[in-house]
Amino acid sequence: MGLTKYKLGELIEPCDARNYEGIYTLDDIRGISTSKEFIDTKANMDGVSLSSYKVVNCQEFAYVADTSRRGDKIAIAFNNSEQAILISSIYTVFCVSRKNILLSDYLFMYFNRPEFDRYARFNSWGSARETFNWEDMCDIEVDLPDLPTQRKYVDIYKAMVATQQSYERGLEDLKLVCDGYIEDLRRKMPCEKIRPYIKQCNERNDGNSITLFQGVTVDHVFTDPKRIAENVENGSVVHTDQFAFNKVMKAGLMSIK
Repeated sequence: MGLTKYKLGELIEPCDARNYEGIYTLDDIRGISTSKEFIDTKANMDGVSLSSYKVVNCQEFAYVADTSRRGDKIAIAFNNSEQAILISSIYTVFCVSRKNILLSDYLFMYFNRPEFDRYARFNSWGSARETFNWEDMCDIEVDLPDLPTQRKYVDIYKAMVATQQSYERGLEDLKLVCDGYIEDLRRKMPCEKIRPYIKQCNERNDGNSITLFQGVTVDHVFTDPKRIAENVENGSVVHTDQFAFNKVMKAGLMSIK
């Protein structure tokens, strides 16, 4: 399979349709998340004129150039629905201009790669606020297969996403069943203190034998730590089938895994 190298700027073009005629309303406004999707806006829209808001038509992309406050990801989304939406005028809207070379769905797969996030953050510039501007986007080099190969990969990707979404829905259903079962047990059985059934583990990382350092989030998962202590030998070791929790609670949430 041969690949052809392009500058992304050769294949995309900016779009600047505005809501000047007032066709779209508050119900059509969306924000953009770092999970690469359009979401309900969190902005206060009281008294805000929508005439200058940008229209994102079907098969068009939009992204937030400001990358300073979004961790290691860039907020970008693809409107693959059948309905146009509105976004803030400060966002950048664009589309694929040479559809005989690049499929929009294939480009969105490219944007979903962690490597793209790392590239965008590394190439963001600024002092008080770092941005990944339109010129930076156009300067990206991509190696593209032919259209039939792109379609094949897009079909595989969509099938995998559909399978994952089905799996996640099944997990939510299972969680509801488990929660209901636990609530039923609480009504039928007396409550007991958990102390007799658990014990504290306090193994330290003597000799720096453990090199994987993790933090604990309020979503009850281990994650990459925001910082690593200088004295790594003092870190606690968590073995398989053991729990860890952060005793510092914020906003009523506890980190446990």
